[in-house]
Amino acid sequence: MTGTPGAPALPLPCERPSRRGARRHAPPAALAKLITPAKATSARLMPYQGDKALLEWSSYGESEAVMTLIDVKSGRRLAEGPGIDTNGTVDDDGLAVSPDGNTAVVQYGKGAVAWNTETGKELWRQAADEVNITPRALPGNGVLYAYVNGAGAALDVRDKKLLASGIGEMPQFTTNGYAAVRGPGGLFVFATQPV
Repeated sequence: MTGTPGAPALPLPCERPSRRGARRHAPPAALAKLITPAKATSARLMPYQGDKALLEWSSYGESEAVMTLIDVKSGRRLAEGPGIDTNGTVDDDGLAVSPDGNTAVVQYGKGAVAWNTETGKELWRQAADEVNITPRALPGNGVLYAYVNGAGAALDVRDKKLLASGIGEMPQFTTNGYAAVRGPGGLFVFATQPV
């Protein structure tokens, strides 16, 4: 069982059957080199998207981690994503997943990484000298809503190009293409537009 802090632990189907029919997930190959009798791996479950879940794999005592996408029902690994440096953080600083589950942006102590969860291909990674990007929402229209050095902004998810900055109230999104923003006159609801 695994889970995010504060969330209930969830049993996960896995890739290798045990003697009693339960299954265990094998860690990604990129982490296998870190496994010793004294250092086991751990996996944290990230938000669900339909029948899919993101798992962050790491080795105890190491800041190196790998993101994977699994099918929750079968436990089958669908894609192995990029390696990330958690910088020793316990919780994720930011996570945004598109409504279809095909794109994810995660940010830990060492910068944000965007990846295609279907193929495992990394879309982009922040360089060490770039401004801090903390992802908040990815409504599926090609726009990443994030905090850039603490200020609300909209970025092109394909290349992190700045589309808008100074967003005071971060929109909330539905899974079917609508956004809502609270303002002085009430709630403003609108359809999102593709980039």
